[in-house]
Amino acid sequence: MPVNNANQSIPYFLQGGGEMGELIRSIDWSTHLLGQPESWPSALKYSVSMMFSSALPVLICWGQEYLQLYNDQFRPINGETKHPQAVGESAKVTYAEIWDTIGPMFAGVMDGQTFGFPNFMVPLDRNGRTEDCYFDFSYSPIKDDNGVVAGILVVCVETTAKIGALNTLSDVNEELRDALALNAQNQNKLRETESSLRSVISQAPVAMAIFRGTDYVVETVNNRALELWGRKTDEVNQKPILAAMPELKEQGIQALLDDVYINGNSFAASELAVELSRNSGLETVFVNFVYEPLYDADGNINGVITIGFDVTESVLERRKTEDSEAKLDQVIDLLPAAITILIGPDLVIERTNPSNLAYWKKTKAQTFGKPLLEVLPELVDQPFPGQLRHVLATGETVVVNEGEVNLELPDGTISTTYVDYSYQPLTDNKGQRIGVLVMSNDVTEKVVSRRLLEANEEELQVINEDLAAANEELASTNEELAAANEELASVNEELAATNEELSETVDKLSVSEQQVRAIVESAPFPISVYLGSEMKIALANQTMLEVWGKGENVIGYSYMDLLPELDTQGIYEKLTTVYDTGKPFHARNQRVDLVVDGVLQPVYFNYSFTPLFDGDGRVYGVMNTAADVTDLNIAKHKVEQSEENFRDMIAQAPVAMCLLTGPNHIIELANDAMVEIWGKSYADVINKPVFDALPDAREQGLEQVMKTVYQTGVPFMASEQPVTLMRYGKEDIVYQNFVYQPYINNNGAILGILAISVNVTEQVLARQKIEQSEAELLDIKKRLEAELEVGKQLQQQKDGFIGMASHELKTPLTSLSAIIQVAGLKLKHSNDSFLKDAMTKANTQVKKMNGLINGFLNISRLESGKILIEKTDFHLEKLLKEVVAEHELTVSSHSIELLVGNDVVIHADRDKIGSVISNLLSNAVKYSPRGKEISVKCLLLGNQVHVSIKDQGMGIKADDLPKVFDRYYRVKTSHTQHISGFGIGLYLSAEIIHRHDGEIWVESESGKGSTFYFSLPIVK
Repeated sequence: MPVNNANQSIPYFLQGGGEMGELIRSIDWSTHLLGQPESWPSALKYSVSMMFSSALPVLICWGQEYLQLYNDQFRPINGETKHPQAVGESAKVTYAEIWDTIGPMFAGVMDGQTFGFPNFMVPLDRNGRTEDCYFDFSYSPIKDDNGVVAGILVVCVETTAKIGALNTLSDVNEELRDALALNAQNQNKLRETESSLRSVISQAPVAMAIFRGTDYVVETVNNRALELWGRKTDEVNQKPILAAMPELKEQGIQALLDDVYINGNSFAASELAVELSRNSGLETVFVNFVYEPLYDADGNINGVITIGFDVTESVLERRKTEDSEAKLDQVIDLLPAAITILIGPDLVIERTNPSNLAYWKKTKAQTFGKPLLEVLPELVDQPFPGQLRHVLATGETVVVNEGEVNLELPDGTISTTYVDYSYQPLTDNKGQRIGVLVMSNDVTEKVVSRRLLEANEEELQVINEDLAAANEELASTNEELAAANEELASVNEELAATNEELSETVDKLSVSEQQVRAIVESAPFPISVYLGSEMKIALANQTMLEVWGKGENVIGYSYMDLLPELDTQGIYEKLTTVYDTGKPFHARNQRVDLVVDGVLQPVYFNYSFTPLFDGDGRVYGVMNTAADVTDLNIAKHKVEQSEENFRDMIAQAPVAMCLLTGPNHIIELANDAMVEIWGKSYADVINKPVFDALPDAREQGLEQVMKTVYQTGVPFMASEQPVTLMRYGKEDIVYQNFVYQPYINNNGAILGILAISVNVTEQVLARQKIEQSEAELLDIKKRLEAELEVGKQLQQQKDGFIGMASHELKTPLTSLSAIIQVAGLKLKHSNDSFLKDAMTKANTQVKKMNGLINGFLNISRLESGKILIEKTDFHLEKLLKEVVAEHELTVSSHSIELLVGNDVVIHADRDKIGSVISNLLSNAVKYSPRGKEISVKCLLLGNQVHVSIKDQGMGIKADDLPKVFDRYYRVKTSHTQHISGFGIGLYLSAEIIHRHDGEIWVESESGKGSTFYFSLPIVK
């Protein structure tokens, strides 16, 4: 595969790992079935991170194809022919030669089973040849965040060398067999498995922390929570939360935590005001958060998890918006001019003040949230609707003075009024026209007064023409009228000033309204307003529109028509209840299924329905605010699943494992195997500092080791470490292979220590016994060698003496033989039968003595290297016939049968081969009952000739068979004690055959006779 850019950042789960880490990082995974590492499932990422930090050989087989990743410790298992191509390859391909064996186990693991075997033998082709390899291994399932098995974790330790050593030791000595057997049995009890764990809480987009115990000790906390609390890690970590944050004591937090921890009740708060000491002073912070109980494997609550986020900014912005709107409402309500805000193409009345309601003779309930022409249908045929739509379409302002308005009164009559009015466009924060601001002033009285004045002036002119004579009297009247006109002009000037002031106020209100709407639109949480019993949408900010996923043009639509998918989710009923009763409704972590882009999707909200009241205290609409907590809930579920998977992994691990948290090394988790090593009950150790739970483990060097691992993050490994423990009330020395690994979160903070241990006590004791036995054996061997050397010297002295004695006896025995022969000749014609018989017997004994002495001399010559082997070519068949014929002359108690195949020529010392045949025949006669047959055979087998001599005698016991060719060795039974001999014949025969590059052996069964064989090479 091609190599990636080396400058790319390394994900946390691919960091480290030695040579295999570098190899895996160098691979371009974009075209591989696994895909880019950044997109790998979280369970695979964690497993890879754990694999790199493990001191044991670990293999990950992912997915249905069992795609492989492994660490440096596992690499030698694959040998030269399987590595590195096994990386990313299917295990089916890599281990094809043993797939029939391991394939069914892999399938079982994918169904949730766990397999583990010690010293399991598989034939592997990993170095160009098939080897019988032995492993202690375990196959365990790797579950994803949904609890589904997605891969296999293989942890194995190769024990091939160990098995070979055990097999070798089994052959050392009978004295060691029991110890070796015990060692092999103990080896089969060793359990080796996965070393895979990960951090429980990774970095989340919300504040998260875990409190343990009744003191609510901060066991785990992420950066978001530290930022919210205004604290550093060392200020809160492994400390009771109320001690680390004393400002919480008087704010009811203790009672909330106690209710969760003691009663198991979850707690959720929205926009809760909390006083926190941060930035060198107390600050009021508004927080959305939840408290949830944490359970151990037995279902008991042992902690509390909190998840929250700071909503201070949103709360303050909303309050600012509410204040702004309240001020705007107050200003509008106090203005003497009539003000109305119309929204959308239907000209829905969003807001109007009391002055306008008095002019219309309507109430808020009759107007708010309704189209203008629905409230005032009499305006349809008047110019106002057209003018309003023109303003919406063009953005031009319309100003009309003394416009005639015909309004229908409550009694059904039509009232004609005159108003000065202006229509100004309203825009949102994007500049889009959304409505019209209507400002009007009822000038009916002014118009009527002016028109009356005009009529009076006409009438006065007529009177002036008719009453010219009364000018003087009318002059004073005219003066009064002039004064009235001046007063009217003053009033008009004041009205003009009032209109100008009103126009400025309206302009300011328009700006304030736009600012308020801009704030609503920019709010980071969804906001909408529904008016009337039909729940017409009067306002919805962009965040709410994105949540709904229905497009931008929703104003004026009914909430029920816009979101029909909510019909079966009980939300309409809650909304209607709020409108009918005026009581707000709040929901927390509520699942809502919305159709977005045509797909029904689950979303989680904290939301509220708040009633809106008019000036008469009647509900005219409902405001909907919400906070999308989908990510929070998903994170919560993942944390819960991660916590469960984490605990399951430790509990099910076939090796001893425990998790020690904080500087006091509190035993948070421990599986049965670890509790068994400690020799304590589970209740006596869990949730206690390790050296409080195991005081017997103190002062053995473990305190400093754990402190170093916790402070530096450097793992510690030990092999066959002796630890003295009080196990089940008895002091015991336990030998362990163990690893202390730092337990680190995604931010690199060390939370505790993960301990993985294997009890190798029996193995160590067995090895020590073997070593002791080997030492004893070595001592015995040295003593035997010394005794052997003494025996060798004695044997040499014995052989020298026998050789010398035999040589010295040879001369007088030769003289004695000559005398007996001469005496025999002289007594040949004697009548003294006794002397004749005596000379015959004496001659026989001399011959036996001569043969015995010759044998001793030949042994002496063999030992000194002076015996001569003079080889010539001769027919073996002929030699056999001669030796058999000689024995037939002197042996009448047995019959001898000679069976010869092809005649062969051999190159050998004829006399010495003859002596071998003679010796074997003599033994067959001596050790078989009278009257039995002796069979002599000669067969050609390949390039060798085989000679066998079979008797039907007493046979040889199995224990004696390996020794019959030893020097001076004689089989001792009740049948052989009266048979003469010194045990030199077979020894001498074996030496002669070996010096001819031949072999000699025997096959025998006690009570059924023996067959002696020898083979010699033929002449080529």
